Amino acid sequence: MNAIYSSHADEDSDSIRIPLLKDGYYTVNHLVLPTVSWVYKWITESAVADLSLYSKVYFIYDENVYYITTAECEALKAINASITTIIETGHVVDPQLLGEVNTLGTTISVQNFNIFNVSGLRHCYVNISRKILDGYLDKCKKGDCDLIFNRDFIWMTLNVIKFYTDENRFSEA
Repeated sequence: MNAIYSSHADEDSDSIRIPLLKDGYYTVNHLVLPTVSWVYKWITESAVADLSLYSKVYFIYDENVYYITTAECEALKAINASITTIIETGHVVDPQLLGEVNTLGTTISVQNFNIFNVSGLRHCYVNISRKILDGYLDKCKKGDCDLIFNRDFIWMTLNVIKFYTDENRFSEA
């Protein structure tokens, strides 16, 4: 999948929405980069020695990814650079290639996690269950055996997938 940008404010920093179009197993590489405002504040308020904490300072501005080197950070500090100057100094990075960057010594934080999406199966289960309920709610008669079998089969499938994902056995799921 392509990169998805999500700006996080303090109140929603634990929330990420990822549009998954199909059921299945996904590995998500969540890359967190600072904003240009953070970089500006860090450069202007840090001691020169602190600027060598990172070999490359990656940041985001208007959904574009940039980086500046330690030497560039020191030069920007020396001239008391503005945010505009930081952006102009920055080197544009293809966001699709960020997953391949060695993040050691950079401002990129990475968290990887696994998702097993079953929203399509759940939707199917609810639709079949609703059909059964709607068809037999006011009637005392035997239900459609095929429909009930399909509902039960989907329910069992969802439970087997849940069991395997709870055990971190994603290939079996």
